[in-house]
Amino acid sequence: DRAVTIESIRFRNGRHGRKFAHDASFWLSIDGGADSTYALAHLFDTPLTGTEFVFSNLNGSNRDKYVFYIESLTVQAVPVPPAVWLFGSGLIGLAGVARRRS
Repeated sequence: DRAVTIESIRFRNGRHGRKFAHDASFWLSIDGGADSTYALAHLFDTPLTGTEFVFSNLNGSNRDKYVFYIESLTVQAVPVPPAVWLFGSGLIGLAGVARRRS
């Protein structure tokens, strides 16, 4: 229910090795959006932000260098924007003024 940024992903192949076929790839859907295609590599370091990530193997082959497993995933919470805190304190101030008038 909270947005995170995936900072890096390490993949392993079907034999738990680190080499993939040159044309091996996967689909990734973030927050129910359209699938994007990415090439499989041992380390994927394109930052991705969302609340739900769906990884799909689109390779037509089940050979080991086309199968992937996620070895590790590094995520970081997305901070709440400062505007939210400013807006919240403004609402509290308005509530105080409204209470004072009544």
